[in-house]
Amino acid sequence: MALTLTSPAFAASTPTAPADTGGTTVIVCRIQPAKWPTTFTNLFAALGRGIPMLSNLCPTIKLPALPSLPALPSLPVLPSLPGLPSLPSIPDLPTVTAPAIPPLPSLPTLPPLGTGWPTGPWTAIPSIPGVPAVTPGPTAIPTPSNPSTPTPTAPTPTVPGNSTGPVAGKSLILGEEFSAPLDPATWNTSSTTSYRYGDHNPDDNKLDWLSPSAITVVNGIATITAAPSSKQLENGRQAWTTGMLTTEGTRNGIKAQTGDYIETRVQLPSGAGPWPALWTWKDGRNEIDSFEYHPNNSTLLELTNHVRSGGDYYQHSSIRPGGWVTIGTLYGANSVTWYVDGVAVYSDNTGVGPDWSAYIIENLSISAGRYHPAPTDSAPKTFSIDYLRLYR
Repeated sequence: MALTLTSPAFAASTPTAPADTGGTTVIVCRIQPAKWPTTFTNLFAALGRGIPMLSNLCPTIKLPALPSLPALPSLPVLPSLPGLPSLPSIPDLPTVTAPAIPPLPSLPTLPPLGTGWPTGPWTAIPSIPGVPAVTPGPTAIPTPSNPSTPTPTAPTPTVPGNSTGPVAGKSLILGEEFSAPLDPATWNTSSTTSYRYGDHNPDDNKLDWLSPSAITVVNGIATITAAPSSKQLENGRQAWTTGMLTTEGTRNGIKAQTGDYIETRVQLPSGAGPWPALWTWKDGRNEIDSFEYHPNNSTLLELTNHVRSGGDYYQHSSIRPGGWVTIGTLYGANSVTWYVDGVAVYSDNTGVGPDWSAYIIENLSISAGRYHPAPTDSAPKTFSIDYLRLYR
């Protein structure tokens, strides 16, 4: 045990205290625990009698005075940062004045289709009011009621070469009047390279399966009859047996070429599903559609140049299910012109180019329903042809 007493008075009366009475005297007593009672008794007695008696009990220890801490050095004053240079001012940008755009000239007003057309070179005819624009998807046009299948009747015949229209100065290259059975040297009725599998093509939204037996020739009229087939297409849809006439794959191999004029007279089908057309094909392209027809657009023909991109709809009351119509196409190098009942109705101003040629196709397809309605029943669909002529 250690007992510490600190007092300037004790330091003054202790013989062993240092001469410096201004210091602090510390008396440290280390007492064994066994001697605590006796020692405390003697200690307090000594305090009463004076320090000499106390010094016999506890030696006096003089603690040295703590040295003074040296003064901290003064920190140097940080120099002032130099001022940043001022950025130069940005000059004002010059004002640019755009030149005025001159007004566009007014377009001439064209007369309605089929009446009052001027003479001279044909120009593109604007879209007919009320006719929908061509779109990649289906056109929502109400489907008319399904009239009964018309019975083909022979129209008034047209005398080949007896015309002052597009055939003037041209010779008849192909004149199919259907006055006799089809000549296999001229017509192929079983396959075409325009169909993926030759006799059918499910890739083109068609249910067709070609069969020569679907074409009959009676009294100067060729009739193609489409009916449900027992065959199934690769996409799982039931096929329809139908017919096609093409010059491809025949001994004569007749092709239309630049400058030719082709004409056909047909009786349009009725009901849901039939899709007749007169068109051309060679080497996977070279397609010119003289016409395509869908009864759900009952008064409309689709006229299309797939070679150089061009086309239009032609709509007229003479176009109707069961009605006869004459359709022709002049394959110009710089412009293809379409004729309906002897009147030029559209010119695309793109043409087919100077070296174009392609095989002729006239057929009845059956729509699979993507763009136009598919058949809603199993009733046969018919398409009749009075003649097909090619002039050069």
